[in-house]
Amino acid sequence: MKVLVIADDFTGANDTGLQFYQQHISVDVLLSDFAQYHGTAEVVVVNTDSRAMNCADAQQAIYHVFAHAKAEQVYKKIDSTLRGNIGAELAACLSASERKIAFVCSALPKAGRVVRNGILYVNDVPLLETEFATDPKTPIVSSSVKAIIESQTDVPVFEFKKTTEKNTAVSAICSIMAENAQTIISFDAETEQDLQHIAELIKQVNQPCIVAGSSGLAQPIAAGLNKKPILFVVGSMSEVSGKQVDYIKDNAQVATLAINIKNLLQDQWYIKTLMLSAKAVLNNHQHLLLKTESSLNDRLNISLLCTELNCSRTELGNQISQKIAVFVSQLLEQQQYQFSALFLTGGDIAFAVAKQLQLDHYQIAGEIEAGVPYGYFPNSRISAIPVMTKAGGFGSVPLLQRILDYFN
Repeated sequence: MKVLVIADDFTGANDTGLQFYQQHISVDVLLSDFAQYHGTAEVVVVNTDSRAMNCADAQQAIYHVFAHAKAEQVYKKIDSTLRGNIGAELAACLSASERKIAFVCSALPKAGRVVRNGILYVNDVPLLETEFATDPKTPIVSSSVKAIIESQTDVPVFEFKKTTEKNTAVSAICSIMAENAQTIISFDAETEQDLQHIAELIKQVNQPCIVAGSSGLAQPIAAGLNKKPILFVVGSMSEVSGKQVDYIKDNAQVATLAINIKNLLQDQWYIKTLMLSAKAVLNNHQHLLLKTESSLNDRLNISLLCTELNCSRTELGNQISQKIAVFVSQLLEQQQYQFSALFLTGGDIAFAVAKQLQLDHYQIAGEIEAGVPYGYFPNSRISAIPVMTKAGGFGSVPLLQRILDYFN
């Protein structure tokens, strides 16, 4: 599990989980105790249903989650109008996770909820002057984010205004952390760009932390996670596929490795060298495109290769598909299945890879364009990776670039 999201109500849990799902990250929202969870999603959202609890019970619910859950990152979903046990739950998250700092911004600009000079406004009205002040379960006691948090915890709260420069903010945050055992940092935000700025700042601080916010801040946090490479496997000699590859050949984000068919079938040292080259590309944070050589001369030499290997064209195609499938399977395993998408063309290659990975069914989720669906292989080692399949002759010339734009 990469990210643990802790929400205090079910609708907020779903709304926040959606921000990660829209970045093509696998998400499970739990309706029961985390101790019973055995899934493989990258993001797990737990609803403690603690918004209307007293502070002590809400904190116990947080401790119970952390007793069973471990994650690289923790996102504490809070209400965009600051209802509930914000301060108490943040303090519990810090203690239970043994982290020193929590970053907070409840702003949800698209719903008219912004934080300006430390005051939360709903459609330009201070929070305390809105209907949320008289909420029947969790009434609001202030329009000040800092005051609301401080009313529930002794952890010191510091405010950062919108005008604070990033480098200045990082330096100030590091100084605050050096002087305090635990700290809560509250940010202003009035636009989506402000939320993006906060997400970048948190990343630059580079400390284990709790990030707390509405679904508004969750969106740029989620977008920052999905930076894994895409693996393109083009095993078709179709001219259409060739043009698609040529379209992105000058894209510095993508490195292409040509696969020599004869060497693939006959030379184990060649395969080892190809694997080292593939891993070097991925270590360089580039997308990887594996492409069988498909020039006119390569296509004309197929008959000669069949004669040399004493096999039919069908048998040759099966051997090629199987070798590529084994290679792709080994590459996926060595990279611990950390890809943001997998593209497979043509049909024999796609099916061979599915068989090699022992996949038994495919769930269609959508399409990039006509003839190019994407979906998932649930309950498998690649269940979190969207997989696209395409016949060699299908698709527009800029298809691979569209895939990059869609999943990157």
